[in-house]
Amino acid sequence: ATCAVAVDVDAAPPGTALGVRVVFYVEGLVCGEEVAVDARLALAPAAFLRSAPTTPDAFAAVLAENSATWHARSFKLTPWGRPRGGDAADDDDDVILGDVAARLNAHVVEARDGSASMIAHGRRPPGPTLALLVKRVEPKSAAAQRDRSANNGASPAAAKLKVDLKCTDERLAAVVADDLADVAKKLRAAAKAAASSPRTGVPT
Repeated sequence: ATCAVAVDVDAAPPGTALGVRVVFYVEGLVCGEEVAVDARLALAPAAFLRSAPTTPDAFAAVLAENSATWHARSFKLTPWGRPRGGDAADDDDDVILGDVAARLNAHVVEARDGSASMIAHGRRPPGPTLALLVKRVEPKSAAAQRDRSANNGASPAAAKLKVDLKCTDERLAAVVADDLADVAKKLRAAAKAAASSPRTGVPT
């Protein structure tokens, strides 16, 4: 059986878990029975955002125009790998930055040297504006050396993904930060599992 549920996301604030009840009829040998299934539907930030082509100059103008209404957040994530053809996980910058943009339905304004600026807008105007700068931050050589010594020769701390975001909606800013942290954790776990699993289809 197929069930379609229509949700007006503009009627719910970001981060809201919507209650959904699906009622269907099950036919039995003697008589039918009505069954109800209750569920909670958590909407990803992309459900509230849309991508719109934006030039670097226009992006700078948006940042300046909303300077008094931005709600800022800054945090770091551990980069995740992406399995390629059954091989070990890969931390390609373009792939990771693309994951972030796709997750937020954001337009990539500029991307270079392991960093990218992105922007997304509310699905219906006037709506929130979300601006991000995502970049890979390598550990400082001195700190890396100290980590190596402290861990008895173990590898130093890995690079981090630094996210600076600004949003005109305070609640959406918090939801985006929490969502990125959650999806990064899940993608790292999936990549680790893919890298450690035996390759299939290889002649022995």
